[in-house]
Amino acid sequence: MPRLTTALVSLGALALGTGLLSPPAVAQPVAEQRPTTIRPERLDRGPDASVPYVDGRDVVDGDTTTRVRGRQLRLLGTRPDGRYVVLVQRRGREKVRVVTPGRGSRKLLPVYEQEEAVLSGDGTTLVTSLHRHRRDHTLVRAYDSTTGERIGLTKREGYRSVLDADPTTVLHAGVDGPVVAWDPTTGTSRTVSRRLGYEADLRHDRLAVFTRDPYRGGCTVVS
Repeated sequence: MPRLTTALVSLGALALGTGLLSPPAVAQPVAEQRPTTIRPERLDRGPDASVPYVDGRDVVDGDTTTRVRGRQLRLLGTRPDGRYVVLVQRRGREKVRVVTPGRGSRKLLPVYEQEEAVLSGDGTTLVTSLHRHRRDHTLVRAYDSTTGERIGLTKREGYRSVLDADPTTVLHAGVDGPVVAWDPTTGTSRTVSRRLGYEADLRHDRLAVFTRDPYRGGCTVVS
C-alpha cells in the first residue's frame, strides 16, 4: 500500500476512535417542568403560635381570646404584668389601649394622626414619634406603659424612627444616621453610631446598622 494511502487510512481510524468524524450530538429535549400547586387547606396543621397575635378584632394568646372594640387593631407588645398594649382606631382617632387577657381594655393615651407608637422590648416604656413635614423635625415622647405618664420629650431634626427603649434609654435613628441614645429622665443624649441603624435590642445589648446602602455594596453590622 502506498505510504499516502496508509497515512490517510491511519488518520481515518484515529478520527473514528476519537469521535472527530462521528455525527454531531443532537440536544435532547428538556422535560417540561410542571408548576407546583400548594393548597394550604390540605397541609397538616402546625402548632399554635407561641406568642400573642391579632385575629381581626381579637387578641389571641394560646387558649385565651380577648375582643377589643375598634378597628385596625395592632398589637404593640406585652407589659411585664402580662397585659397587652395595642393600638386601635376608635371614633376616627387612634388610641393606645391596655388589654387585660380574657376581659376588656382601657385607654392609656391618645395618639396623633400619623404618629408612630412603639412598645419597648421589656414592655415598660411606650415611645411615640411624630414627624412634622413642614418644619422637618420629629417629636419623640416617652411614657410609662403602666400609668401613661409622660417621662420625657425631645425634638430632633429630620425623620427619626425608634429602635427600642427602656425606662432610661430610647434608641432612635435618622434615615441616614446617626443612632442616638436619649435618656428621657434627664433629657441628655449621646451618639451611639454614625451609621444607619434599623434594629436594636436593649435587653440583649445589640444594635444592627448598615455600613451604607445595601443595594450599593453595603452590609449589616451587629454590635
